[in-house]
Amino acid sequence: MIVSLVALPAGMLLDNGGTGVTLIFAGLAEVAGCLLMAFADSETFDVFVLGYSLLAVGGALTMFAAFSGAGSLTSTDDKVAYVSACSCLSDLSVIVFQVFYGLDRIIDLSRFTLFFAYALLATIMYTLMAAGAFCSSCGACRWGSRTRRSRQEGLETSTLVDTAAKPARSTYKPGYGSLKETNTIENQNHIRTGQGRPPLPMRQHQMEETKGPQRHRQQHNRHKFREELFDDDGQRRYGKPRRQPNNAKTAISTTKITANTMFHSLSRFEFWFMLTCSSIGILRANVFIGFNPLLLDGMGDHDHQRDTYKQLFNYVLACAFVFIPAIVACARKYGLINTLQLTNALGIVAFGLALVPIIQIQMVTFVVFTAFRAFLYAIVSAYNLQIFGIYTFGKVQGLMFSMGALINLLQEPLIGWSNDVFGNQRPVCYIGIGLGFGAIALTEIARWVKIRREKCAAAAAATAASVASITQRSSSRGNDISM
Repeated sequence: MIVSLVALPAGMLLDNGGTGVTLIFAGLAEVAGCLLMAFADSETFDVFVLGYSLLAVGGALTMFAAFSGAGSLTSTDDKVAYVSACSCLSDLSVIVFQVFYGLDRIIDLSRFTLFFAYALLATIMYTLMAAGAFCSSCGACRWGSRTRRSRQEGLETSTLVDTAAKPARSTYKPGYGSLKETNTIENQNHIRTGQGRPPLPMRQHQMEETKGPQRHRQQHNRHKFREELFDDDGQRRYGKPRRQPNNAKTAISTTKITANTMFHSLSRFEFWFMLTCSSIGILRANVFIGFNPLLLDGMGDHDHQRDTYKQLFNYVLACAFVFIPAIVACARKYGLINTLQLTNALGIVAFGLALVPIIQIQMVTFVVFTAFRAFLYAIVSAYNLQIFGIYTFGKVQGLMFSMGALINLLQEPLIGWSNDVFGNQRPVCYIGIGLGFGAIALTEIARWVKIRREKCAAAAAATAASVASITQRSSSRGNDISM
């Protein structure tokens, strides 16, 4: 709950302050939370809730800071794999308390020792990560300068012009061709590539013989540099963006938004579609986690199994990272929309299996629900990154998670109503199944809107091409008449 509530401030801090600043605040929250958990005492210094809340805030900030690394990746599959790993590995962090409990039972380490050592480790790790983030953002290294330019422009690719590929400028002097001339293009290229000493100056007749090839080479380098400087859409690969010509606007897909402002992102259908789907999915996931202990107790887990299945559910839920290859494979082969439909179907299957009153079957339910939750958070993050770009990704992602936290307030009244009125959680399962079918219908509407927009864009492009051809024919006829 706390992670979802601080998601929007975390996203705003990431977009406005950068990765380094976000990691600093995350480290401060994590270290403070660990120290409070180490020194806390229920009688004299009762700060367990505050320490646990700070750990949750630090975890949310860390997850959003990790998301920014996707901006340096070029392939869509790599981006999906990266954000999936960030989402799933954040769930793995919940197993830390079970690990601490096991260490306390096995080698008799106190809570103070464990959390104090963890605070020291967090201090070292966050210092190194923040230093690396600032180093990459200020351009102190080659990779950092590329990452900084890619994030500022919101580019989907990082195929920037390498500084070593830039042609050297010719320092032309009036005394060009003299015996003391050492600033020719060949000499500069020779020095730049590190091939030893430059060649000796050429005589006057040798310079006259090479003037033609040199001029040809200069023009070739200028054309080559221009091709590397601008992409296919006429946009600069780095530096100040070039104004895009009007005839190139129709070539941009209407389903891919490269928004530079939050207002533009909020005005898109894709934002409201994913906001609704993510809110429904987060509510279903949190409701399942909330009523699962009551469901297992109704099947005899507390009376006959000594809460074994509750502990197994926690361990299975932490192993969501094993579904990362499946998420990437589905997104690559079927696309994000179809993978989102698969996610909705997994949620329906999980709630349907929860209706089976056999406790052994619930192990299958745990696996299916873990897959549903892993797919949900990974696909929502990948969709936002692909549609809205890295520039406003933090705000969009944070707003969706915060809205999910507000919708999550329905969890406790819903579970309490089902338990008080019906004495079991079967109505909640039916509601979860119904919400799943509603999400499927909404996704199909989004698919229909996408197909319709693509058809309209293709028709507009065809119309523009026909008008351009007619105009060209008219101009050619006019030239023939004038001749």
